[in-house]
Amino acid sequence: MLKSEQRERERREQEKRKRPAKRLKTGERDLTQQELLEEAKLTEQENIDYRNRVLSMEEQKKKIKEVVTIQGPVISYRSKDGQTTITFHQYPEILANKHPNPEPTLHEICPISGLPAKYKDPKTGTPYATIEAFKIIRAQALEKEAAAYSAKINELTIELQEGKKKKQNLVSQENLLGG
Repeated sequence: MLKSEQRERERREQEKRKRPAKRLKTGERDLTQQELLEEAKLTEQENIDYRNRVLSMEEQKKKIKEVVTIQGPVISYRSKDGQTTITFHQYPEILANKHPNPEPTLHEICPISGLPAKYKDPKTGTPYATIEAFKIIRAQALEKEAAAYSAKINELTIELQEGKKKKQNLVSQENLLGG
């Protein structure tokens, strides 16, 4: 029984915290029935005035509202009850203004296989049709690069040799003059 009494006390304390008692301020008195009715009439009149202002503002908004007309081709989309409808308005005008189809593009031909090329090598820009053709194109590109490097190496070697000869000539001239 001790626990139940303690629970009762806790419940009463919680209820007191939830609902604070109404206290009249000092000098404040309860209004009479007549005074309450007069106050209700004033509140009613204020509410009616407010409602009339809101209604007049809504009427003004309706008058100001512009009607937007759409000119030109329109595509409307409606979905209802799981069915979707797409409507093209002024569609014949769209067809009349349509440009003729451009000439079909000619497919490039793979230089290795002779087939229409589906791909282009990003490094060389050469069109190719098969993986074998791609490998051959890359091998040729490597050969060209190797030849270019070889030519550059030969050029630099010749310059280096000429530089060595000039240096030897200068050293031998200094030896003759200085010695």
